[in-house]
Amino acid sequence: GERGIPAQDFFAETGCAIIMPGGENDEDAITIVGPADQVEAAVERAMDLASSMNSATFDISKQHKNAPGGARAHARNVTQYLRDRKEIERVGKLHQTHIVTPITPEGADPWQLYYRDGKNSIRAQTELTNIITAHPPSRMTTLPVDPFFHQYLRNDVTPRVKKDYGVHVVLPPDSEPGTPVVLVFEGESGLEPEYQVPRGAPSPQEIAAFQQGLQDARDHILDIISKQARIITTSIDVPKM
Repeated sequence: GERGIPAQDFFAETGCAIIMPGGENDEDAITIVGPADQVEAAVERAMDLASSMNSATFDISKQHKNAPGGARAHARNVTQYLRDRKEIERVGKLHQTHIVTPITPEGADPWQLYYRDGKNSIRAQTELTNIITAHPPSRMTTLPVDPFFHQYLRNDVTPRVKKDYGVHVVLPPDSEPGTPVVLVFEGESGLEPEYQVPRGAPSPQEIAAFQQGLQDARDHILDIISKQARIITTSIDVPKM
């Protein structure tokens, strides 16, 4: 697939084409097409490639066990943020490790790491641990916002909140309804195009700045939302055509 050897390399090596499953209704099986006398060897090569992949579980909730609201809820907030910042994707590419980060409205499930070289998994987990350590509960908070306002926040509010308060706003994707809006304090450096997420535990002075910035940003957003027109739902009868 995308994270394995290129399909053309497989063809050059085996003389057979390999077709990966695609679409929601397809089975989790690959198809190999080629000359009858080469298909068996191609199947063996495909199985060798598949069996060379290893996996490991990485439970990020263990790093902030005493988080207000629960360790899994904080792990979900961190996951949403690092996804939004494409940091998980960057770490995965750097260390040749595919990282799966499942979350639910209740919290984050343990991440799954897939790799061929065990050293890559260790390097990826070490870097992720340093990043997560730098993002304790004091650095982020959640905000109860009706999904109706998400597009408005994305287009008009979040750029100003980042500029004025140094707070990055993470809006949940449509595929994960029920997950909250997350506010993360980044400071002035968060405006830089090449912003790098911090690593290592923050100082008490930094924590105080986190809390003040988050509170100001939270109050600002809630004030804006409260001034919007109240959402009313009504039903109407439409004649059948």
